[in-house]
Amino acid sequence: MQVKPPTVSTMVGNLAKKGYLVHEPYRGMKLTEKGEKVARSVISRHGIISEFLSLIGVEEVTAHQDTEGIEHYIQPITVHKIAKLVEFLRKNPKQMKAIRDYIEG
Repeated sequence: MQVKPPTVSTMVGNLAKKGYLVHEPYRGMKLTEKGEKVARSVISRHGIISEFLSLIGVEEVTAHQDTEGIEHYIQPITVHKIAKLVEFLRKNPKQMKAIRDYIEG
């Protein structure tokens, strides 16, 4: 038996029922405060993972593809720890250079 993917209208309806957006047919939709919070979290998580991969020398195309996969499965505590590492590496370029040299060496 083949399962059909949900339609856009079904997904929009589900998101509206869960309080993530307000939808007015033929007028558009708008994220609620709850929806905006989730969206900001997704954008932040994506940026953190992408920057980390870039810092360790992963090529841009590969980093983009990997970020798209990783961000769906990574736990919040892991993102937090990666964010702290990225922050440390930004503030400590000598350590960043040593890590890059080791990885590429």
